[in-house]
Amino acid sequence: MSVGQEIRAQLPECGDCANCKLIVWSSKADKKELRGNDSVGSGEDRKYFTVRCNWLKSVIQQPTHIEKCEGKKSYND
Repeated sequence: MSVGQEIRAQLPECGDCANCKLIVWSSKADKKELRGNDSVGSGEDRKYFTVRCNWLKSVIQQPTHIEKCEGKKSYND
């Protein structure tokens, strides 16, 4: 499974939305700057990510905790 697929599987609303864009950093990135971002993996395999929503035109805070999004759009729309 790719990193993008692994992250999208953890996102209840954003993962399969056409408006969802992922930005992913490796574990070598400066962790102080990424402290507020979510992460997947552990140790050297850890990846930090943030979600950018093209519907809201902003970065989503805590995307793993979203319960409903009225702008959700499938790829077929």
